[in-house]
Amino acid sequence: MPTLDQHPFGYFALLGLLIRLAGNTDEFVLRFPSLIAAVLLVPSLVTLSRWCVKQGLFPRHAPLFAGLFAALSPFHLWYGQEVRMYTLVALLAVLAAYWLLRWLEGETLQEQRRAFPVYLGVMGFFLSTHYFAILQLPVHGLAAYVHLTRRNRRRALLGVGGAIIAVTAAVGLAVWLVLRQGYSGSNFVQITPDILLPDLLNAYSLGLSVDIAQVWGLDLVFGGCALFGCGWLLWRGTAQAIRRASAAGEGWGKRMGDWVVASLPAWFLVLLLVFPVVALLLVNQLQPAYMNARHMALISGVYLFFLGGGVAAVGRFVRGSRLVSLAIAGLLAAGMLFSTWNYVTQPRYDKDHFDRMGQVLQENLAPGDALVLDPPHLGRLYRYYLPVDLIEAARAAGVDVTWRGVPALQATWEENEAILAELVRTHRRVWLVESGMFPFVDPERQAEALLASHALPVLRLPFYSQNSYLHLTLFVPTPPTATALPPDATPVGVQFGDAIRLEGYTVRAPLTGQSNIPVTLYWRSLRPLETRYKYLIRLEESATGASSVAEREPYDAAVPTIWWTPDVIVVEQMTLPQPRPGVNGPQDLRMALHLYDAKTQEKLPVSLPQGRASRPGLILQDGVTLKLPFPVPPPEFVALSQN
Repeated sequence: MPTLDQHPFGYFALLGLLIRLAGNTDEFVLRFPSLIAAVLLVPSLVTLSRWCVKQGLFPRHAPLFAGLFAALSPFHLWYGQEVRMYTLVALLAVLAAYWLLRWLEGETLQEQRRAFPVYLGVMGFFLSTHYFAILQLPVHGLAAYVHLTRRNRRRALLGVGGAIIAVTAAVGLAVWLVLRQGYSGSNFVQITPDILLPDLLNAYSLGLSVDIAQVWGLDLVFGGCALFGCGWLLWRGTAQAIRRASAAGEGWGKRMGDWVVASLPAWFLVLLLVFPVVALLLVNQLQPAYMNARHMALISGVYLFFLGGGVAAVGRFVRGSRLVSLAIAGLLAAGMLFSTWNYVTQPRYDKDHFDRMGQVLQENLAPGDALVLDPPHLGRLYRYYLPVDLIEAARAAGVDVTWRGVPALQATWEENEAILAELVRTHRRVWLVESGMFPFVDPERQAEALLASHALPVLRLPFYSQNSYLHLTLFVPTPPTATALPPDATPVGVQFGDAIRLEGYTVRAPLTGQSNIPVTLYWRSLRPLETRYKYLIRLEESATGASSVAEREPYDAAVPTIWWTPDVIVVEQMTLPQPRPGVNGPQDLRMALHLYDAKTQEKLPVSLPQGRASRPGLILQDGVTLKLPFPVPPPEFVALSQN
């Protein structure tokens, strides 16, 4: 089936294995691969740096600084908490480089033979985790060819070249299959070096939780240290190659070949950082292939490797002073911690607030409601954060509540409109969830427009979304009016001043013991109104004294009193918080109601119309307060599930 977020299978195979081992899709299980990859990146960079120290390519403190920067990296902190493959890609890129060097530069043939299968396994996993991993494949192939050509140039060319061609063909076919699907690649943009390089530098230095315009100077310090690390590695590698070639006393041509072989670790590691960036810019000339820095996460670990080596090398270069390296490391670490502080404390760096939306739905869903999810492709995410499982369990127990994904797959918009119209016709209220995380199937938000053509939107709650939108909208059948009270309503007939009469109300069973209580109020305006009125409701539990308060305009100002037509009943469906959530049996509550001018806060006097008798349990108190009995039936889902 065509998908909208196409990546190779490696990460998802690992995630599926962990889910099966754990036996659940708990949030910790889902995030664990990214988390453990970010953690393991620290010892991996330390190990690679130690190998370079052992080879005489970096100063001895390089592993310490590389590990420090990997541990503090805001970029890997960010993606180490997401159910995505980006920290795993960074880890595998470092491990693949390390095991290639162990294979090519092993001191004994036995060591090389032990390293080779490990390298093949890591490299295979790397290539199957992200398509951009292929951007480092030519560098690996070149290093392997240079090493193997010392034994047999023809076999080296055939073996390495054949492997690269085969892998490139396989990845190319996969990419072609992805790009030929609808909307694939439409979210990539054309880039130039002046856009790409600052974006990558800032992301891998200070992360996504800073304003690049404010920290660009510090970004340049990061970049300068990493560049110095590249230069130091090339200088040390070249110096070693020159010494070895000169000691051999051979001709110029032979000496040049020895230089290339002897300096292989140096130029190999530098190319791992540089070549993917150059290759991406070249690919961009044919097909835009960049969205943001996470897609180039394969070089993020290598960048931190050079950053640590560069900071250590600066101290060696400046008269061997460790204090210089420590001062620079302290400055860079402070910048990383500042970014992390922003990430933890500033709401604008939050993830999309699906959890808060789920809490609102959990509290306000009531029997007779329908939940519409747009787009349905976020099904797993919706199921995790929103009460989809609760709806299914309640529906299985016979409760009138349901959910539906829209737009339905392989259905026309006319067919989707019929689906939505049927939901409006058969349910008291319809909740619409809209996320712009994947806007491809409904880019013009037609689902909302179609619902609005059949129902009235009475509540719209925007939730924080970092890169798009996240909305929850409540619809009720339009118009929300009536000519008389329904048979199940409790008559009241109390007037508030000469403006409004509360004709009656209905209290229904909540969905669960934690859900808000569904209430319907039946209002009637007695004359044309030019004032917006609000009301305050206080629910009190007789036995415990627990209470809850709700204050709002009718339909949360979606249907204000200035729009009401005289002598027409306005039917307001709402939910009220329970004074004591979790009660699974009937509740004996009382409702106190005030109506007041929204501008002046002046309360309207309450009275019974002349000649009308007071209802049982109805109390008019202090001239402005109406008190009513408020018996709440037991929750529908709990009651049914206990039978």
